[in-house]
Amino acid sequence: TWGHAIELTANHYIHSESCCSVNNLVLAKDVKVGDKIYVMPSIPTTANVIAPLIPSVVTSITVVHKEGRFNAHTLNGNIIVNGVAASHFTTETTWNYKSLAPVWYHLVHYARSLFE
Repeated sequence: TWGHAIELTANHYIHSESCCSVNNLVLAKDVKVGDKIYVMPSIPTTANVIAPLIPSVVTSITVVHKEGRFNAHTLNGNIIVNGVAASHFTTETTWNYKSLAPVWYHLVHYARSLFE
C-alpha cells in the first residue's frame, strides 16, 4: 500500500499470512503475488510511536542478483527491514545438514525463553 520493498534471498524466512511468531514463517521463495506480508504503517515522524504492524498485499515480486551476504541476528528472531517484518532465519548455512537450520533456530529460541 505504501510501497514497501524488501530484498532477501529465496531461502530467508518472512512473515506471510500471520505475524509475528517465529513458528509461522514462510520461505521467501514461497511468497507470491496476492499473499499478505506485514509492514509498519505510515505514521507521522514527529513522535517515537511504536505502531502495530499491518497486513499488506504483495503486488509484485522481482528477482535481483547481487553479490554479498549479510544476515543480521536478533534475540527474538524478528527484524524489520525497510518497514517489512522479516526474520533472521534462513536455510543459507555452511552446515552439512542445511535442512536442520530452522530446527536449531527454534531450539535456541525455546531455550532462551526459559530464562526470560
